[in-house]
Amino acid sequence: MLRKIGVLCLLVIAGAWGDGVCAQTSGCPGVSACVYNQGCPAASTQVNPGQSIQAAIIAAAPGTTLCVNPGTYPGLIDFLGKPIRLISSGGPTLTILDGGGAGPVVTFSLAEGRDSILDGFTIRNGQAPYGGGILIQQASPTIRNCIVSDNWARGSRTMGGGIGVIRVQSNPSITCTQFLRNRADFYGGGLMSTFSASICLPLFHPVG
Repeated sequence: MLRKIGVLCLLVIAGAWGDGVCAQTSGCPGVSACVYNQGCPAASTQVNPGQSIQAAIIAAAPGTTLCVNPGTYPGLIDFLGKPIRLISSGGPTLTILDGGGAGPVVTFSLAEGRDSILDGFTIRNGQAPYGGGILIQQASPTIRNCIVSDNWARGSRTMGGGIGVIRVQSNPSITCTQFLRNRADFYGGGLMSTFSASICLPLFHPVG
């Protein structure tokens, strides 16, 4: 499994950095350059433990900031093509999205752009053929300050245990994100990009 993850990261980074889509700096400043949110912005809509993040997304108008307070939130999340910010108030170690093995924990599949933002969460216990933790299909969202852990791309020829990025229109930005203990039965335990999708990966930190 470690061999799969290591080979995948090498291929994805080489592909993403070689096509000119994402400007890179010389050298990597490391995780110390990553800044988590502290508290909720004044104009944000807050979500608290016991409330449904998906219900908040459904009700959100374009441009809304949804600020999730510390806790564990079970269930699956779909951005539904909306240009919204889903942020945590306490960072990824305190704010957990738990898929319970029911599918991708977070889905972007309706042409989301860089203004669809996932910021400051642990994404864990997802399970799907593609993108157990996060599925990005024909979308280009922004993902930052996250921990993607313990997700599984399960089944024959499955790919992208942590994150699966598919289709040519996909060009997400993934920054300040750690990948821990993800697996795939076929290929790409941590992250997989396929079908000509490209990824912008500054400050990308694959771990374990």
